[in-house]
Amino acid sequence: MRFLSPLSNTATRPTSEPSQQMSAQASVRKPTGIKMLREKLSFEAINFTDGKRSILEITRAVSAEYGPVEIQNVYDFFKILEKAG
Repeated sequence: MRFLSPLSNTATRPTSEPSQQMSAQASVRKPTGIKMLREKLSFEAINFTDGKRSILEITRAVSAEYGPVEIQNVYDFFKILEKAG
């Protein structure tokens, strides 16, 4: 039996454990760490980048708008951008 996922139009198979379903949905709904920064907050982090703000200041600004963000994730995000050119 297949069900339509509430998060997308794709069909999913139910798991035997409801807790597995909840944890799978929670991980889809709320990404964390560098993944969260890339998917949700990268645009804001880039908006705060002006050549004058430090990584700490950018982290604080993004955290003020969206909730706690770890400085290491912001640092890693900008290192990825730096490598990409």
